[in-house]
Amino acid sequence: MSLVDKLLMPRKLEIAGSVMITTLWFCIGFQYYTGIETIKMVKTVFIYLVLDYIWTSVKREFFPNLR
Repeated sequence: MSLVDKLLMPRKLEIAGSVMITTLWFCIGFQYYTGIETIKMVKTVFIYLVLDYIWTSVKREFFPNLR
């Protein structure tokens, strides 16, 4: 399996996409009904998902014995 195939593993991207969509829907509804800004929560979730995806890809490629 090449590096590109490992980076684009569809299951991990599907999970990250569904978490982001759920977060966005929740934040839109919460902000609509309460008026409290939720952009910080959206940014936090996005950054966490990106960093988790990068770490998982690096760990899978360079440290295959770690679990």
